[in-house]
Amino acid sequence: MANYIKHLILSLIVSNLVIANSYALDPNAMTEREEYIAGNAYHVLMHEMGHLVIDQLRLAILGQEEDAADNFATIALIDEDTEFADNALANTAHFWFVLSDSQSSDASTYFAEHDLDIQRAYRIVCHLVGVDAEAFDYLAKAAELAEDNYDTCGANFEQTADSWFSTLDAHKPEPGFENQVELIYQEPEPQFETALSILRESLIVEDAIAFINTYVALPNVITFRAASCGEANAFYDSSDISITMCYELINLYAEIFDET
Repeated sequence: MANYIKHLILSLIVSNLVIANSYALDPNAMTEREEYIAGNAYHVLMHEMGHLVIDQLRLAILGQEEDAADNFATIALIDEDTEFADNALANTAHFWFVLSDSQSSDASTYFAEHDLDIQRAYRIVCHLVGVDAEAFDYLAKAAELAEDNYDTCGANFEQTADSWFSTLDAHKPEPGFENQVELIYQEPEPQFETALSILRESLIVEDAIAFINTYVALPNVITFRAASCGEANAFYDSSDISITMCYELINLYAEIFDET
């Protein structure tokens, strides 16, 4: 069933694709493959931004921090209210559905810091349905989300959004404020040149910074780094207040798109 869901979701994303501008993104020049990669990268970047905000503002988290960071990323993209951001969320849900096929179900899985991949996928779908059940009905049906859950998804979205934005209100900057951000793009090996190109040309990093500048005044300089890490990953490092996006993860998004 998961295989059916993931293929159906990706086909629906492509067939429902509509191009629109956001803070800095210019998706008009992107192929569907590039938009899939950039969309997933955008969500994971905002996920790591969530960790950064939690750490830098010393926010109290009642529950797992990974869930809070996931919700931060999803709420940020929903708040952007563009077709690119909406498709980025659907693409991210698709990615988690794909990974769920190979995720083990031994006891250690249930004690991991992250929820199950399929839970992360359904949470995104539920939040989207909670925002607009009619607009995202196609996605809910593809994921076989029961209509009985639509109202619950709406309540869950409102609670999550209200919790995050009310928390950020205490740290909202003055109009025109800009956080200090250092951008570092490591020279890639040949197999990662496309990954670097997508990160730079999609402007998702600049878009993420624009969101942060709108809602949060951070106390320190932050660093965004794109680099080869030896693994498909992205992470926030509190020791130097940096977010690292690994080229290997960008290549994994490309592989998933090509395979499905």
